[in-house]
Amino acid sequence: MARNDGFTLLEMLIVFSVVLVLAALAVPALGGAVRHQEEMYMLAVLRADLYGAQQHAIARRVNVAVFFTDGGAGYKAIEAASGQQVVARSLPSPWRFR
Repeated sequence: MARNDGFTLLEMLIVFSVVLVLAALAVPALGGAVRHQEEMYMLAVLRADLYGAQQHAIARRVNVAVFFTDGGAGYKAIEAASGQQVVARSLPSPWRFR
């Protein structure tokens, strides 16, 4: 019996199994990279908010105070004299400031 060019079902299942095992090993490594990117994003947002509060203070010639709230679950910036809120932000669930 002549064999046609191509792969058998068994060969395809073996290759598919190997690919699945390699993908399963790669997932935990990607989890750390994703967490690192989330952390970098949150720090960039914090930096932008602090610069924004600074620019608000300079433009209006007022003092602005920054407070970390709710056990580190977020932060806010307010004008010291009037109490007007300049910025307020909550952190995503697993993140906290210490």
